[in-house]
Amino acid sequence: AHYVASVEAAKIMVPQGSGLIVNISSFGSRAPFHTVLYGMSKTALDKMASDMAHELVGTGVSTLSLWLGLIRTELILSLGMDDFNGFPLDRAEDPTFVGRVINALSEDPDLGAMSGSTVITAEYGRAKGLKNDDDAEPLSHRGAFGGGPLFPPVTDEQLGIDKVDEVAEAG
Repeated sequence: AHYVASVEAAKIMVPQGSGLIVNISSFGSRAPFHTVLYGMSKTALDKMASDMAHELVGTGVSTLSLWLGLIRTELILSLGMDDFNGFPLDRAEDPTFVGRVINALSEDPDLGAMSGSTVITAEYGRAKGLKNDDDAEPLSHRGAFGGGPLFPPVTDEQLGIDKVDEVAEAG
């Protein structure tokens, strides 16, 4: 479903020369979390964003995978807990925080350079001065899961731009 929706979105965005396709992934693509199927599906979203970036180069359309932290949903807040598995709920992400991050990404002048990467919402938000509705700064879950995203932004070297030019010149 993520792939089909992304393809359909690209069909609209490419002719207009701009757009941002965002998929919600998870730290579960990097470390054991929930189940094997969960980890596989989240890793697939990260890989899809990376590969789509290769295919969308030069179109003005960017694609990203986001790693959200714990989200302070109404359900979680209604449970009256202070923390969730040791993570303080007062530093979890509001749903509106995630919206602010996506909005900031869509307006980021460096978006094209980030295309194909996985973005940790709490870290991007901190870098851009974004906060929760209560003015709290969400914490990144990187420390709990180790390392970082598997797919950084696509580089010219990965795209083989120099090699493509050399092959074209060699005819």
